[in-house]
Amino acid sequence: MDKLLEKKQDVIPRWFLYTMGFLVIGSLFFVFFSVFTDRPRVGVPIPSEIEEAVPISFRKLEDGSISIFDENNKEILNSMDGYSGFIEVILKALERDRKKNNIKLETQYSLELYKHKSGRISVLDIDTEWSLNITSFGKMNAGIFLPMFKKSKGGK
Repeated sequence: MDKLLEKKQDVIPRWFLYTMGFLVIGSLFFVFFSVFTDRPRVGVPIPSEIEEAVPISFRKLEDGSISIFDENNKEILNSMDGYSGFIEVILKALERDRKKNNIKLETQYSLELYKHKSGRISVLDIDTEWSLNITSFGKMNAGIFLPMFKKSKGGK
């Protein structure tokens, strides 16, 4: 009977619970301190002038792939070519933004592709003014868009 009345040892030590509580409170303090001060934001691209702009359109094709067409309606890229699957990521993000803002989804979207003087590449949905910094997804993904700028300068 005395064994039942003995205090059982905690499964999780108290010092561990106190440490975790301190980390949570410390993290919350740091986040709120950062928000309420005028510290510069991390991850916001540095403003840069646009060096070149190229009109493009994204289209969903009947075979399930996605293609990019230039202003002359010539196909530039297709997501099934083995190298350009990243354009599906861009289209999904664009459509997610349109759903969030209750804008009708279509099979073709007019976009503007920008090359900034800082080297950054971004895309802008003309209808909704939604933009995406393509360079944030790495050089390899941004690299699939570089030939579009060269083609606009005389087909290099």
